[in-house]
Amino acid sequence: GLEPPCFAAAFEAGMFIHDITCERKIILSVHAGLVRGGTALNIVPDRAEISFEIRYLATEEPAKLLAELAAIGPKDIEIEAINHYPGLDTNENDPVWKSLQTITTVSGPIKVAFGTEAGFFANIGLRTAVIGPGSMACDGHKPNEGIDVNQLRSCYDFCTNLQHNLQAALRL
Repeated sequence: GLEPPCFAAAFEAGMFIHDITCERKIILSVHAGLVRGGTALNIVPDRAEISFEIRYLATEEPAKLLAELAAIGPKDIEIEAINHYPGLDTNENDPVWKSLQTITTVSGPIKVAFGTEAGFFANIGLRTAVIGPGSMACDGHKPNEGIDVNQLRSCYDFCTNLQHNLQAALRL
C-alpha cells in the first residue's frame, strides 16, 4: 500500500503482541501511551516513534519478548528498553502469606496485568505482597484517579490487623 513503512511496522508489532498473548495464553498487558511522527498533517513522515510498555508475568522473559518483537517487520525498526519491572512470584507456604490469607478473602496468590515494584523487592530477598485500597479496574490510571475515603479507612484497619497477625506469625 501507500502507507509509510513505519505504520506497517507498528501494525505488525500490535498483531505480534495479540498473537503471543492468544497463543501462549499468558496474562500480558501492552500499552502504547505515546505515538509520535511527522511534522504536519499533509506530510508523510519518514519516521514514527511508539512508546509502549509490556507488563508480563514473572515466568516470562522480557528480553525474549523484545527479541521476538524486533524480529518482525522492517529491519530498520529499533526497540530500546527504557525500564524493566520484574514480575512477582509468591511463596504460598511463607508464614507471612499465610497471615495475609487469614485476614483477606483471597485464598492464594493471583496474577494481575499491572506492574508494581514488588518484583524488585522480592528479588532482593524481601517478603512481598501487593495489597492496598481501591480497585485498579475502577480507580487506577483513569482521569481524576482517586481513592474513596472509606477505602482508606478500610486500608488503615487492614494494616493494623495485619501488623498484629504478622507479629504473631513471626513471633515478634
